[in-house]
Amino acid sequence: MSSKNTSLDRFIDDETHEQKTIRAKLRLSDRWRVVGNEVSCNFCNYSDEHPDVPELIFVDGAKQDSKRLGSSVIQIEMRHRLKHLCPSCCHSCSAYEYVTREYTHIHDMGYDCKLVVSLPKLDCKCCGGKHQVRFPAARPDVSFTKEFEKTVLSEVCSSPMTKVAEKLNVGRWIVDDIVRYHVDRALPEQDLSEMNTLFVDEIQFGHGHNYVTVFSDQTRRVVYMVSGKGQDTIGLFVDYLKMQGGHPDNIWVVSADMRSAFEAGVERYLPNATLVWDRYHLVQAMNNDLNTIRKSLLKRRKGEKLRHIKYTVLRHPCNMDEEDEARLSEIRMKNPDLALAFDMKEAFCEILDNTDMYEAQQEFEEWYAWVMLEGCEVMKARADKFMRKIERILAWFDHRVNNGVAESINSRIKKTVAQACGYRSLRNFISICLFRHGRLTIRV
Repeated sequence: MSSKNTSLDRFIDDETHEQKTIRAKLRLSDRWRVVGNEVSCNFCNYSDEHPDVPELIFVDGAKQDSKRLGSSVIQIEMRHRLKHLCPSCCHSCSAYEYVTREYTHIHDMGYDCKLVVSLPKLDCKCCGGKHQVRFPAARPDVSFTKEFEKTVLSEVCSSPMTKVAEKLNVGRWIVDDIVRYHVDRALPEQDLSEMNTLFVDEIQFGHGHNYVTVFSDQTRRVVYMVSGKGQDTIGLFVDYLKMQGGHPDNIWVVSADMRSAFEAGVERYLPNATLVWDRYHLVQAMNNDLNTIRKSLLKRRKGEKLRHIKYTVLRHPCNMDEEDEARLSEIRMKNPDLALAFDMKEAFCEILDNTDMYEAQQEFEEWYAWVMLEGCEVMKARADKFMRKIERILAWFDHRVNNGVAESINSRIKKTVAQACGYRSLRNFISICLFRHGRLTIRV
């Protein structure tokens, strides 16, 4: 055995069990060694006999500061070698200088842990470059270890970014950077080649008319999010779909609400897809028209009591109690126009409950003729729009999809926003939504 290998074995044998454990947790090879671990305590009265110290300080019931036991500094250096491999040309070269780098590590027993690493700088005579040896326990150009990143990602799964930053005693921008980096790194591995069903819905971001369109697939995962709610968002999704191995011709059904922008985008960018209007939004549109009729009657007949019947006429008959039924009977006697609109709305809901497409189509044509003959102008306008887009309504009988998937995802996204009390950065908002609801493969 050479003297060089004997010297390396001696270094390995001199390591304590604690140092070997630290090196194993950091996933460092035998080329590195732990020099020492220094611990300093912030509390002068701290002792092994009385280890309990307060971690949080409250003043008037409000959290003021977060205190830790102290700090732990682990010193690591590279074993002295005469030659190193150049990271650029793999030529053997020597170190001309050693620099010290500090990395934030996971907290240990309440101590803020830092790694102080001595890294050699190489002078390559072959390529003429001056390179610094990378510390394998951390990504390049960052000041924290991979184990710290794993801790951050684990905490972000259930806690807001700000709370995670306070808990780990780091800046919020560090948590943002970690989440964005791993989401951006995992997105190219997302495979959309088998995507055939698309669910589209929008969600409000911040205040005002700022919206984000959310796209999800048949597996109930968020695949894409983009600012805006126009037909151009469909085009941006199609471009992203092509980059991820999918093809717009493979999308054969799209579920969305009755927004004209989504309809125009599907017709333009997804020619093979069948657009299915969501049944919930169909009933919602009828209820909105019914409420519009009630408001118009309220303005014309100010002396009548129409202010307390809003939810009576919007409620399904099977969900009415005795008081609602009494109010409905009174409406039929005093406000026949509103009662007729209510009956037309319920007849339309019964058509949607039909299980056979041909029977539903026949009943819809009869309902349309009834509305155009006896209905008011508001109901006629709605029935005319439904007749022009009857294929969007009847498509449900062939595909049996609705926007419940998108609404469920939007509900979870709203909980994410409420948990963090809102997001000021759109990029951070999209990153955390894709991280939590995109089922990405995150590798650290």
